Parts: sequence; C-alpha cells; structure tokens
Amino acid sequence: MLLIVRTPEGLGLQIQHVSPMVYLDHWAFRRFSDEPALAARFVKALRARGGTLALSWLNLGEYANVSVTESRRAAESFVQSVLPAIFCIQVEPFAVDQRARAGDHLPHADEALASMLLNINELDDKPFTAADLFEPLYDTGLAQTKDRLAATTQGRLEYLRQEYHRDHALAEAVKRAEHPDALAKTTRTGQSPARWPRPSSPISREPSRSTTRSTSSMP
Repeated sequence: MLLIVRTPEGLGLQIQHVSPMVYLDHWAFRRFSDEPALAARFVKALRARGGTLALSWLNLGEYANVSVTESRRAAESFVQSVLPAIFCIQVEPFAVDQRARAGDHLPHADEALASMLLNINELDDKPFTAADLFEPLYDTGLAQTKDRLAATTQGRLEYLRQEYHRDHALAEAVKRAEHPDALAKTTRTGQSPARWPRPSSPISREPSRSTTRSTSSMP
C-alpha cells in the first residue's frame, strides 16, 4: 500500500506490506490489463480483502517486447485502477538477501519503483499515477537487457534451489521466513532513495498487520 504521510521533515511516501498480497506473472498481468471487466473483478476482490498487488521492475521489463501501444496503455490503466493498493517489490533474490543480512527488515521493498508512481504536482488530490509508466518501455535495447537479467536471475534461482536441498540450515530458515509472523514483527529505521526535488531522508516502519516504510523528502 502506498500512502502520503506527514513527518517531522515534511510530507513523505509510506510503503506498506499488506497481506494478502498478489503477484502476477506477465501472462496474468496482460490478461487483466487487456480485459477491463476481469480487471474490475480483480480490483473489487483485492479491495474486499484489504490486500495489495505486488509490482516489480520485472513486470515493467516484460513490456520492452510489447510493440502495441494500446497494450502498454492498458497496463497503465490496470495499475491505476489498483492504486494505491500497490507494494513495489524487489524481485532480485540476492539483492534482497544482502539487504536482509545488513539488518533491513523490509528488504523486499523497491523504493525507486515506488517513487515512479508519485504524482508530484498533485499530491493533495491525486498523489499516485501510473501514467507513462509502461508506454515508453518498448525498446529493443531494453528488451535485450531484460533478457540478460532474466538469464542471470534464473541461474541464481537454480543455485538457490540446489543450496536449499544441500544446506539444512538454509531450508529451516526458509521455512521460518514463510510463517506469517515473520513479516508482522518487522520494524527499523533506515535510508531510502526517492525521486524527489530534495534528497531522501529517514525511513520509518511500524510493526502491525502491515509492515511500513516511509521516505520523507518532499517540500
């Protein structure tokens, strides 16, 4: 969930991990985007449960191969219909692991992507927008970069699968991380990048049903 909050430093962006959370692969994402009636049912069900849609750079990267402008605009409309019930998720497993080992209790949050959803000029009336999030993405160079990243990610995931079966301690840690209480107990303060007029300032998190992080750096 994305929220605009007031902090001692000024207005800030708050990112909440709220369950239930849904992540859509490219096929499902396009299906919902291209069928407004189906998308409306999805949004209604998500709001009824108070959940969030996880959105990642990988969702965006897949559209580097989508040449039809209307399809890219449809993706923006779909995300717009879900906002602000979006959790921007980091899907690079080793980056998440590195942040977790450094003591980050919300290591799977992607603040840079969240900042792209901000509507800086209309923070009071319409603080979030998906406009121009997907439309500019059709690019052969970007598609090639995405394919290289996908190959690297696949290789790392295969390595993790092997380590899971080889390392008993890792397998037990994964099982503990899957427990619902693992996310409900998170809280810390740190730093986060953001696409603001001013540099970013502190992030705060509160333990609750939702795990929160806020970046305050707006004037």
